[in-house]
Amino acid sequence: MKSKISLLILFTALIALSCENQIQNNIKTVKHENIVYRVIDDKNASVYSVENKDLENWDCTIEEKVENYSIVSIDSNALSDCKGLLSLELPKTVVYIGENIVSGANSLKSIRFLSSTLSFSGNSFSNATSLKDVYMENIRLEEWENVIKDGKEDSLAYNVVFHFQNNESYFREKELAIDGVKYIIKKTNGYVEVIGATEDATEIAIQSEIEGIPVTSIKNNAFYNNKKITSVVIPSSVTEIGINVFSGCNKLKKATIKANITALPACIFQGCLMLSDVELPNTLTVISDYAFTSCLSLSSIDIPDSVESIGTQAFESANLKTIKLPSKLKEISPLCFGYNNYMTEITIPEGVTTIGSRAFEFCDSLKTINLPSTLESIGDYAFTGCFHLESISLPRSLTKIGKYAFSVDSYDDPISSAACKALKTVNIEQNSKLESIGESAFAGCIELESIALPDSLKEISSNTFKDCLKLTSVTLSDGLTTIGQFAFYNCKALKTVSIPKTVTNIGPSAFYKCTNLASVAIADNSSLEEIGASAFYGCSALSGIDLSKTQITKLGNSAFKECGLKSILLPSSLKEIGASAFYGCFDLSEINLPQNLTTIGNSAFHSCINLESITIPDSVTSIEQCAFQNCTKLSSVTLSSNIKEIAPHSFQKTAITTIKIPSGVTSIEEYAFAETKLSSITISQKLETIGSYAFSSCTNLKSISLPSTLQSVGKNAFQGSNLKEVYIDKQEGSMDTSSWGCSKSIIKWKAEPIT
Repeated sequence: MKSKISLLILFTALIALSCENQIQNNIKTVKHENIVYRVIDDKNASVYSVENKDLENWDCTIEEKVENYSIVSIDSNALSDCKGLLSLELPKTVVYIGENIVSGANSLKSIRFLSSTLSFSGNSFSNATSLKDVYMENIRLEEWENVIKDGKEDSLAYNVVFHFQNNESYFREKELAIDGVKYIIKKTNGYVEVIGATEDATEIAIQSEIEGIPVTSIKNNAFYNNKKITSVVIPSSVTEIGINVFSGCNKLKKATIKANITALPACIFQGCLMLSDVELPNTLTVISDYAFTSCLSLSSIDIPDSVESIGTQAFESANLKTIKLPSKLKEISPLCFGYNNYMTEITIPEGVTTIGSRAFEFCDSLKTINLPSTLESIGDYAFTGCFHLESISLPRSLTKIGKYAFSVDSYDDPISSAACKALKTVNIEQNSKLESIGESAFAGCIELESIALPDSLKEISSNTFKDCLKLTSVTLSDGLTTIGQFAFYNCKALKTVSIPKTVTNIGPSAFYKCTNLASVAIADNSSLEEIGASAFYGCSALSGIDLSKTQITKLGNSAFKECGLKSILLPSSLKEIGASAFYGCFDLSEINLPQNLTTIGNSAFHSCINLESITIPDSVTSIEQCAFQNCTKLSSVTLSSNIKEIAPHSFQKTAITTIKIPSGVTSIEEYAFAETKLSSITISQKLETIGSYAFSSCTNLKSISLPSTLQSVGKNAFQGSNLKEVYIDKQEGSMDTSSWGCSKSIIKWKAEPIT
């Protein structure tokens, strides 16, 4: 490639030298078909001039040979001022072109070169005002670019397309500024692009055409962060606008867009803090993401009815007061109108199926929103922070409400949270298709008084109505299967609830601290299988509940802790009572444990201070520590014959007077019967261990008989018990009794010590 270009340069130099010599001497010429040729040597000639420059409608074809001379070049100004010249074709023998060869040939539209190698002088194609196309179909663009890089680009006329091999083309770009707007005439197809503004420009009026070429494009970031421009007019010739074009133009007040565009590009006016007047074209179908984000002065805007889509965060923080949405809209995109602090009312047009996540987040003046009958989904956080929203009607078509839709993901105090604190009424149309309400959807809606959930709803998600402090009535749907954790947490005003027969699970803390909940009605033939941990914790007004018709197998930890229960009916299916399940149920006076029960959890009945008697069925194999601790009126206990130990603190501080330890028990653990009224106890004949303080402070216990199987007695096991006699079926001295907490003198051994 380099050798080919070097030969071309050498040959060009020789031709140029020959021209200089002949100018200094007499020029020998030949004429052929209106062309005058200058003889270079005995083999070559050059196009020199034209006989008749006024020849009209002239399509000129230069032949390869004239009178046996090969035509190898075109002299400077050779075809200049040929007013009627329409086209020019040069043979493959031409390898050099002089300056201004067609200058003033203002009817010339095209030139065709058949040569495969070509060199030229400066401004070869200049000043032919109608010239549009130069064809060099046997030359590769790569070769031409190498010549241009040698510094001769100025010889290429503006606005002319150079066509090369393999359909490649070149168009010289020209930059210029008009009335404060900077343009560039772009390559190949001949169009003008707006690239920016001059330093002193304030009012931008974009031209529709320059030098007869249409202005069709505005470059990405063309006016980005410009701090001077105050207004802009975009003509209808513009068909393409880049992203960020006016982003950050914080003095821009007015924008008139007449462009023939279908999409308003992303971020076009983002951060235009003073923009208050916008005219959009009727060709628009899309307003792209962030188009008007943070346009703090934009209080209103007319959106053409042709618009079908408004992008993510398009009007976020725009401070709109009023807006009419187009009828063809299908979706309110995520954060589309978030943080519009002055918007008080909005109507979503028919046809919209989706309100995206955070769509109206922190529209804190919004009082009324009218939803269409076509709406199917409300996204996550859609109305978070809409503090003044008072009521909402959910159409029959709605199938999904996203998480935190009317709430916020975290708060310390519901009174000061970003939930919809004024929302008092939620109306769900009859025959609703609603299938899902997301996590915490209405959490913290402290004014919400009642809600009726449709039969289509299968699950109430976690925290859905948490901290709805004034919720007095809720109607649960017949098709409901799950009440999620914390679903009605701290609904202090809730008084009654009916659990449909289809519900299988009441989740952890579902009704936690519902302090006025006085009635929980379980449907006949209930499918309820589990009540989760703390499900009714702190329901102090709940005096009774009938679970006998359920399928529950486990009561979760703290399920009814600190409830006002006086009585409870348990189902025959129950196998496990979880830790602290009835802890602090002060009014519980009686309870019948079902025959299939196997486990009583840690502190299950701790501090049930009015419980007087308990019969533990033989199905129970485990009573965990503290199970009946501090049941101060518990005087009668019948233990399961299948337990193996009396766990730590199991009956501490009860009113038990007599107890029979089942035959299978091998261990009575620490504090098991401490501080009771125990006066009589029958010990298992398999007992091996008595734990520390197991019978401490049993002041009514006067005697006890211990079996031969006993291997260890813990520290102070009988301390403060007023024992008078301890009978032990073992040989004297076989156990150390010094730490038992009783005098050695009262211990009666089976036999004399071994001598």
